[in-house]
Amino acid sequence: LPSWATFKGTGKRCLRVKYPPSPETYLKSTKPKEPQSKQPTKSKTEVDLPLELPGYYQAGNASVAFYALDVLRTHYGFTRLTDSAIQVGFQNVRWPGRLSWLNIAHRALIPGASDARSESPNDTVSERLCEWVLADGAHNEPAAVELRKYVDTTLRRISQQRYIRMARSRSSGTVCVRWVVGFTQGKDMRAILARLVQPGDIVWAVPFDQPKEMPWISCERPEQIAQTARAVSGIRVETFDCLKDAVDRLSACSADTYLNVVCGSLYLVANVF
Repeated sequence: LPSWATFKGTGKRCLRVKYPPSPETYLKSTKPKEPQSKQPTKSKTEVDLPLELPGYYQAGNASVAFYALDVLRTHYGFTRLTDSAIQVGFQNVRWPGRLSWLNIAHRALIPGASDARSESPNDTVSERLCEWVLADGAHNEPAAVELRKYVDTTLRRISQQRYIRMARSRSSGTVCVRWVVGFTQGKDMRAILARLVQPGDIVWAVPFDQPKEMPWISCERPEQIAQTARAVSGIRVETFDCLKDAVDRLSACSADTYLNVVCGSLYLVANVF
């Protein structure tokens, strides 16, 4: 299990990882063991890695990345990969379209609005939930599982914040999810939607723009997405001719009863950015 800590007193979470053992310890050798001289040990046995990306599973990704960097510096001469340099790198990691929070209060979603804020709205989401959209590719079943986990965690935080601030009267009950989804043809929509959608949620089916110089890529028709969504969950589904129409509707919403999530295709998320 991940070991969590606070990075250098900043209050931000970090992952505390142990230095990996030498790769030679995993290699089986048929040679007889020879007496080994005592090797100098590292003065440190672990390092704190700041995690800027949201999502519990990023701890596993960070560990793999760190171990790969450690092999490069200890076995291939990349001596400038010090712990401090690696920490700076982790502090500057950005991954647009992977659990990215976007503020749509000023209609900053559609291309041309480069000032779209990509940050966690945990401090303000319970006050103005309708102003935020969570964008994530989630174009296969494993990614959908992780997205649902993060959404559930976010919903719990919203509930806790509203309770603490005594804003229950404004929330109009339980917060559900409005899924704005689009898929590439050939994707297992049924499996993905089954992992994402729960009772009380809403699905808005949209297409994405045709990617440039990629004629082999086609988006699924919103009507087909809607049919699949109804078969999976039986919940309310709406279709839109384009993503912009869905965003215009979101921008006009003032009720804070739904968490808005755009997902299902990397090409759809690319339209968001």
